[in-house]
Amino acid sequence: MTNAFGLNLPNSGVRDYFDLARYADSQGVDSLWVSEPQIAADALTPLAAYAAVTDRIRLGTSIIPIWTRNAALIAQSFAALDMLAPDRTILGLGAWWDPLAGQVGIEMRKPIRAMREVIESCRLLWAKVAPVDYTGELVSLRNVFMESPAASHDIPVFIGAVGPQMLRLTGRIADGVILNGNHTVEATAQEIGQLAEGAANEGRSLGDIEIAKMIRIKIGDRERLLAEEKPRVARYVAQQPHIAGPAGIAPDLLARLQDRIKWPATDEEVEAGARLLPDDVVAALGCFGQPDEVRRRMREYTETGVDLFILSRDTPERMRDAIDVLAEGW
Repeated sequence: MTNAFGLNLPNSGVRDYFDLARYADSQGVDSLWVSEPQIAADALTPLAAYAAVTDRIRLGTSIIPIWTRNAALIAQSFAALDMLAPDRTILGLGAWWDPLAGQVGIEMRKPIRAMREVIESCRLLWAKVAPVDYTGELVSLRNVFMESPAASHDIPVFIGAVGPQMLRLTGRIADGVILNGNHTVEATAQEIGQLAEGAANEGRSLGDIEIAKMIRIKIGDRERLLAEEKPRVARYVAQQPHIAGPAGIAPDLLARLQDRIKWPATDEEVEAGARLLPDDVVAALGCFGQPDEVRRRMREYTETGVDLFILSRDTPERMRDAIDVLAEGW
């Protein structure tokens, strides 16, 4: 896939983005995505709303957790979306994160096995060949048949994969991957290598897997944009330290960020952490600046093997401007 990009749209204030969704649909943008990383609005309700105001653009979750819905509910929810927007639906799944999972009483036990079992059982339910009996360690179905009006559902499954084991699993079984948006070009290249290892173990190749990359793309004055990004990066790294290495954050800097930013964090704590971040660290985690600067950075990611960029959410006006710039290619 060449010069393909999608938009990660918000799961709240959805009506404010209807015009943007329609514009993206009319301008050949590949896809619209909605995330569900926190306890806020869900992803499926707004995605269905975006589906209703568009005609051709693909629609995916980026991601929903495998733990907060059972496999049958995941399958039936996406079957419903597939009937609303036929052949446009993508199920994006992720393993979620602590401390949030623990705060709602979820023990993320054996996430690699759980991911595989959820995907296998969803695909069996969508096939609608017969009632499904599935006996896994973490997923169990007994004589379950999906009673949707459709004959079957062919829904691509993407995994939001971070660690080496999840990346290799993705290479073995998934239709696509959603790579983290706060990883450097070098980390992205390593991750695609791990994806390729998993694919090869199953007799597949990278050509069998669509490689999507979440990305911060902001067009304008580079210095101002980097300053704008620092609080977000500081909060994310401090509260999800597993991404510190791929984000190029040195251990001593991570320790200082965590010392200042707790969970949950106040605005003052986040601002204090943001002041610790050098410009070059933030610049390495996205594409910021004038159009030519942005395009150059995007080419660096494309050279690692990225097929599809998913632009992180922003205001409707700035995302529309990004569509106009990126429509010219890179």
